[in-house]
Amino acid sequence: MGKKGFTLAEVLITLGIIGVVAAMTMPTLITNVQNKIFYTRFMKARNMIENALQMYNSEYDKISDTRSFTIEDAEDFASYFKGAKFINESNWQEECAGYNKKNVSLNYDGTRNDEGTNANQMCHNSIIPLGLKTRDGMLIMFNQDLGYGNAGLVDTDGSNNGPNTMGRDIFAFDLYKEQRELFCNSMWGPTKACAEEKGFTQECTETNKNGEYCGQRLIEEGKMAY
Repeated sequence: MGKKGFTLAEVLITLGIIGVVAAMTMPTLITNVQNKIFYTRFMKARNMIENALQMYNSEYDKISDTRSFTIEDAEDFASYFKGAKFINESNWQEECAGYNKKNVSLNYDGTRNDEGTNANQMCHNSIIPLGLKTRDGMLIMFNQDLGYGNAGLVDTDGSNNGPNTMGRDIFAFDLYKEQRELFCNSMWGPTKACAEEKGFTQECTETNKNGEYCGQRLIEEGKMAY
């Protein structure tokens, strides 16, 4: 009695089916893994910034109550990030050079900004560039413009790593007390309930990754689902 087994045609058909299934599922799996990484990095940045703000306010009580934001204020705030490098007019171009080498999508709709202004928009969107780079490469920039007093941007993995996109690895935050109160005491954008209560129309979606709203969405949902 002869031994039974698979024919070559059957093996090839099986492998073909496996290949098709893998091709259909791999992009989703990769996206899910990337989103988990983005979410984890954001939560780390959030904890670091909120802890620093709490310690700063306990000692100085300045950032939360006024729009004025001096170099000294930024230096004092940066001191709560152990081993961080302070960024100012003398070194910002060097520390932010990566934005001129990679695609940067600072626009809320995800479109790319002019390559020649990438570093300027991320690191010098202010009267003077002020910020810090943590030991693990996280970049935090403060905005001195009186129209957006004491706001900032955080790039959770720094200028030399992608995707350098609002709502993915770049998020806006507010240090100013009145702005946080406008967002129902959130520094990462309004909660969903707050947005509905106050009639805010902006939101964080796949096509509108608003850096000033996406942070709060991640906090509320506990994952990156956009």
